[in-house]
Amino acid sequence: MPRRALLLLAFALCLTGGAALLQRARGQSLLTPGLPLPSPTDVVGVIDALTKKDSETTVDVKVGKTVAQGKLLVARTRVDVTLERSSRNWRGRVLVLTKVPSEVAYAIDLTEVKPERIRSDAKRGVLIVTMPPLHVENVTPLLAETKSDRTYKRARFRFYDANTAHELENAILKEDYLKRARKEGEKRLPEVREQGRASLQRFLQQMLWGAYPEAKVVVE
Repeated sequence: MPRRALLLLAFALCLTGGAALLQRARGQSLLTPGLPLPSPTDVVGVIDALTKKDSETTVDVKVGKTVAQGKLLVARTRVDVTLERSSRNWRGRVLVLTKVPSEVAYAIDLTEVKPERIRSDAKRGVLIVTMPPLHVENVTPLLAETKSDRTYKRARFRFYDANTAHELENAILKEDYLKRARKEGEKRLPEVREQGRASLQRFLQQMLWGAYPEAKVVVE
């Protein structure tokens, strides 16, 4: 196996933290030998090796780390999710307004880094990668900071109708929150794209550094 391939393989093992990748890679090279830059197929091949579903999976919620199912967590942001529900009967109306501060995590699916998204400039020693789309990976409510306001109209009173208000709050959190929070997170996608681009660029640069220390990765 060429020295370059050995270096990349060792680096990939450090990323995955397991010997399973070594067993799969015996007898084959992850890089095309003799080239100044890895080819697009080489880059995708290494990503494939790192994200195979039958490999050991390490879950790390830090930005810039791989998470389950071959995704790269690239950004986090905070949003406030405001939800409202009401209940009406002949005595009047009970209204609940709940504000849920939330943390939204964004990820890139590494399987979407395909050869057609990669081009190389051998003269400049640059690999240019077209950034895949960002996705909302998960949404976490900050329950300790959640606030609810209850309003009782006409002949609805706190003493008689507190249970109704409580049921409305539960319905907001169980049935309404997740869908609305993801929508709020999706609204921020343009704002966090630059964070995602920089995180993916660092990840690819580190992944290829061992075999190609002089190569530069640019994600656009």
